[in-house]
This record gives sequence, C-alpha cells and structure tokens, in this order.
Amino acid sequence: MRHSILSQNASGVDEARRKLSDSPSWQAAVHLIKCHSQCDADITDDEHSKSYLIVESAVCRLLAGPDGLLMANKTFQIASFLGSDSHLLSQRDFWLERQATYERAFAAAIDAQKRGLVSLALLFFDVIVGRKAALERFVNRLVDLDREAAAGGFPITPRDLVQILQTAGVLSIEPAMFNRVLATLSQKVDAVSTETVEYCAALSIALAKSELPVQQIEATIELLALPIVTILANRRHESAFRFAKQIDTIAWSRMFKSVENSNHDRRINSYLSPGLERIGSRLRHEYAKPVEQIPIQTGLRPRVGFLLHSKSRYAHTDVLMTYLRGLRAANHRSIEARVYVLATKREDCPVALAIGALGIPLEFMPTSSPHPAVWLRDVACADSLAAIVFVSVTAYLAFSAGYGVGAALVYWSMKYHNFHADGVDAYLANGNAFDETLDFGGRTWRNCRPSLPPLTDTSTIKDAIRFRANHGLRDD
Repeated sequence: MRHSILSQNASGVDEARRKLSDSPSWQAAVHLIKCHSQCDADITDDEHSKSYLIVESAVCRLLAGPDGLLMANKTFQIASFLGSDSHLLSQRDFWLERQATYERAFAAAIDAQKRGLVSLALLFFDVIVGRKAALERFVNRLVDLDREAAAGGFPITPRDLVQILQTAGVLSIEPAMFNRVLATLSQKVDAVSTETVEYCAALSIALAKSELPVQQIEATIELLALPIVTILANRRHESAFRFAKQIDTIAWSRMFKSVENSNHDRRINSYLSPGLERIGSRLRHEYAKPVEQIPIQTGLRPRVGFLLHSKSRYAHTDVLMTYLRGLRAANHRSIEARVYVLATKREDCPVALAIGALGIPLEFMPTSSPHPAVWLRDVACADSLAAIVFVSVTAYLAFSAGYGVGAALVYWSMKYHNFHADGVDAYLANGNAFDETLDFGGRTWRNCRPSLPPLTDTSTIKDAIRFRANHGLRDD
C-alpha cells in the first residue's frame, strides 16, 4: 500500500514538473511546490533541488516576459512557499551556489533592465536564505545600480517594491535592524546619482505610507526620508518640494495623531521641524528671492494674511471669524485682513460663505503649486503682506519658516503648543484671561486673552435690592 502511495506522489510531482516546464505559469509553479509539500517526507533532497531548478527557470522566464514586472509580487508568494520547505532550507551549499551565480550575473549585466530583474531575483534568494538580512543586502545592491538603472531602468516602482518587500516578510524584522538598514541607505545615497537619490526618496515615502507599525513609520521619516530629501535640496533638485510636502502630510496624518500627548509631540518635533526647516532653507537659495525683497504695503494699516488649512469650519475657524467680526466693528482697525485657504477653490464651501459675508478678500491654493510655501510666498509678494498667520495650521509650518514665505511668519495655535521652528517670528496662544504671555517648550507665546460679555444684568438691580430687603438681608 505504501509503495502505491509513493508511486502516486512521485508521478504527481513528475506531472507537475512537466506542466511547468512546458507552459510556465505562476499557478503551475505553486502547484509543483504544493505537490512537494504533500509528500515532503518521501522525496529526497536531490528531488527537491531538481524541482526548485525547474521553478527557478520558470520564474525567470515569467519575469522576463511582457507582464513580468506586473507579476513580480507573485514571485515572493512562491518564495514564501519555498521558504517553508525544510529540505530546501537545509541545503545551504545549494543556496549559496545559486546565489553566487546570480551575484555574478548582476555584476556582469550592462543592460539596466536586466540588472534590475536580477536584483529582484537576488532579493528572492535573500528572503529564502534569511529574511532578517534580506533588506540590508537588497539596500546594498540598490545603491550600486548605475545611473541608467536608476533613471529609467529599475524595473519596478517604489510602491510596488514596498508591496513585494511586505509580501516577502522582509519588513517584519526587529526595530533595531530595521533602523540600521534605513540609516545605511541614507548614508550611501549621498554618493550616488541624483536619479538614484530621487528613486530612494520615493521609496522612503512609499514605506511611510505602507501598513507598517507607527514606530517604523516614524523611523522611516527620521532616518531615511528627511536625510534623502535634504540631499535632493542640497543638489537644488525641484522634486524636494514634492517629497517635503509628502513628509509633512504623513507626519500630521499618521505620526502626531497616533498618540496625542505632549511628550510624543515634542519627540517628533525634535527631528521633524529642524529637518523640514533645513530643506526649505536650502531650496529658498535656489528658487526664491530674499525675504527682504518682499514688498510691504505702506500706510497706517499693515496687510496681514490668515492661513486656514480646510474649506470646512472648525472651532479654530470660528475663533478667527469672531476676531475678524470684532475687527470690522472696531472704530480703529489696526490691520487689513486677508484669508488664504490650503484647498482647491469652491465658492459655496463653509469658509467661503463665512468670509464672504464679512467682505474680506479670500484666496484658495491652486493645484499647480509644488508646495504650499511656494504659493504663500507668491501671494505675500503679490498682496504686499506684512505678515502671514498660520491659524492652527501645523503642516508646512517648519518648511515655510525655512523657505521664508513672508516678511513675518506667525503661528497662532489653539492645540499644538509643542510645535515650533526657528524661523517663526511670533507665537500666539489662546490662554487664560490674565497673563500677557505663556511659556511652552521654552518659547514665549503671546496670550490672546478671551473677551467676555457682561456677566451681570443691570436691569434687575432694583428687583434684587427689594428682594434682599424683604428677606432681612443687609445690602452693604
């Protein structure tokens, strides 16, 4: 009976090999591996190796085909099957020999597309041999790709590459090793071409947008994205605007809001704010004229722009509305106000309707702007603004401080008081009714003391006196 089962298993493996060899497909490759797993104890190491070589040949043919790059992710689904094969994993010499063959092919390949495909195949080996070191080895090969490979030859987008790394389990490593790999890549990138730097910057953004734990997202921004985008800014590359904007978006959508407490905010701000301000400062020297050249309206009332982040109305929006209504009602208006919104134009949105009712000029950010700071500097020049006030807008503040968006930059915060940047000229906070200034994070904030309506109704004084007299109460 046992001999009959062995014969059936062997014939099943042989048939699976034949189908895969004759008509390579991802399904056929997985089927052959499953046939092995069903009779794992009855097949020798040599038989496992023979089947693997057939799988490997089929995978290489599929990768080189017209849909190969689209199917690269499936390669690592196969790798996960192979990685559970105890026979294959026990044959270290076999794997080292196969890996050495591919290493030589990678070094000898001149065509950029071919080098990229071989690098993916090597990652395939790395995953099976040892997932913990796979990411580090892949990073070392990535920065070795030549200029042509980075510019148009690396055969997969950063986003797809991240999906492959996740499928292969390469990113599921200890935090210390993950951080070390990020630091290694950021250090090596400074010596490669700008095209490779740009690819690695896009890779860092794709990593930070993926389904990583928050701690790994924070490490990716601190150890990889900020250093690499700084390199692009140092080289005056325009893509730095786009990547800096994405870093800000990720920070405020995923990092700060993951844990809302002061210590968490201060820790993130300790590297995020200096990094983005430094990037903005580098780009200012190439793309913007000095702040001193921004024209300021002369006269009794300086023109001040108030920046909102959304077309919707929030609590801080209503605080600004209250201030603007009070400013309009005052006999002496100290400033001439304008409002700017970090959103596409919509005439019937809540902010537009509220600002329009006050008769205050309103402008929305155009979609063509590479970064909000670029647009803000343009409107500061066009409208002769004496100052721009970020009204509870934390995103883009540090970059704008470095880029120099106006003659004066003010941060008016109603929540995040642990966020600051060296280039911010003044800080406003909504505090108590008594102190003129407040201290947050070693910075002095001007306290916007609340104004309260009359707390007593004087029309009832006579009734109150009469009531007290009738009840024998003295009215001293």
